[in-house]
Amino acid sequence: MEKERKTKTVENRAGDLLTKLGFKANLKGVVYLKAAARIGLEDREELEGVTKRLYPAIAKECRTCAGRVEHAIRHAIHTSWEKGDVRQQRMVFGYDRESGNRPTNAEFIARMIDCLERQDHLLYS
Repeated sequence: MEKERKTKTVENRAGDLLTKLGFKANLKGVVYLKAAARIGLEDREELEGVTKRLYPAIAKECRTCAGRVEHAIRHAIHTSWEKGDVRQQRMVFGYDRESGNRPTNAEFIARMIDCLERQDHLLYS
């Protein structure tokens, strides 16, 4: 029961961060990014092999294939990056769409998890 509650909290916080960055909740990539946040916070080693470890873990959980997970995440990042809040982008990534850069899937997931860990540190210190 405690693990289930913690899972909901992590995914809710990840959802809040994604909303601030301009993600639309109806994108399948948002579901996968929330799962990536939870998995990455549980075990940072999963991030060492995004295509070999993280995407297959998410795909198994969501009953799809790793390629679809990767594509949906890339699409969600692209869509939100173009329309999202520039200040929030700068705060999380150090740059924004106006710089002409966009984070890769792996970079986005890592920065999202870093941001959630910083929130944890502030909450529990």
